[in-house]
Amino acid sequence: MQGAKVRLTNTNNWETYSVLVLPCGSVISWSNLQKVQTFYHNGGQVIGTTQLPYKSSEFGHDADVQRVIKSMFGATPARPVVRDSDASYRIRIEASGSTIKTFVKGVLVDVTVDDSMKKGCIGFRQGGDEPGGVDDVKVSSLGGQVLFWDDFDSGLDQWANTHNASVGNGLLKIQGNEFMRSREGDGGTDYFVEADLNTNDACTGLVFRADTNGRNCYMWQFWPGKNCVRPHKQISGAWWVIKDIPCMDVDERAIPSCCAAP
Repeated sequence: MQGAKVRLTNTNNWETYSVLVLPCGSVISWSNLQKVQTFYHNGGQVIGTTQLPYKSSEFGHDADVQRVIKSMFGATPARPVVRDSDASYRIRIEASGSTIKTFVKGVLVDVTVDDSMKKGCIGFRQGGDEPGGVDDVKVSSLGGQVLFWDDFDSGLDQWANTHNASVGNGLLKIQGNEFMRSREGDGGTDYFVEADLNTNDACTGLVFRADTNGRNCYMWQFWPGKNCVRPHKQISGAWWVIKDIPCMDVDERAIPSCCAAP
């Protein structure tokens, strides 16, 4: 493994791969899966076909396999790789200069051009009547280097201002908190931010390029129940709605016979 690449350097093959396909099956070597996880966290793409593994070929590591597979694919590994429309789904925001691209379930749904905020950390903004569920948050540089990652299996140590936030079954649950921010990354400029969201009929506000005083940031509000995204920006404490983005045509179930780990 070399960063986000798998490199073969034996005498017969000298090849480099940036995509790794897991063959269909219920059993995988725990030691090999750890290498796959490192490749994924470094920015490599992992694709699973029809049946994800949920058992370890080494004794005592079945739970480890299930935890890692879930963190990469967001799907319960003992079940087929299909998500219902109201289940957690993967979102990705790509902030590069003044261009901000939004992806829902791997589909590009919007391109916004705005240069109000140029750097800052990530976080969340949830109103008192907006229960949000979040898992597997990942921030990467545009070159694919992982800058920040949290699957919430170890609590909330990587976050500040965590009132009304808790972790249950590896899922962040947050409601009535407008200022939860990552402790690192306040100088970040251009990056990708990804997360699995599970909010049912409520919304989740994903904050990025946020300053440390809580008065300037972008906040993309995802409404799975309404099939829309509502981008906002906060300038000197005042909030502005940028636009409404419909996502009616986004359906991950249209992907045939395989599932890619974002």
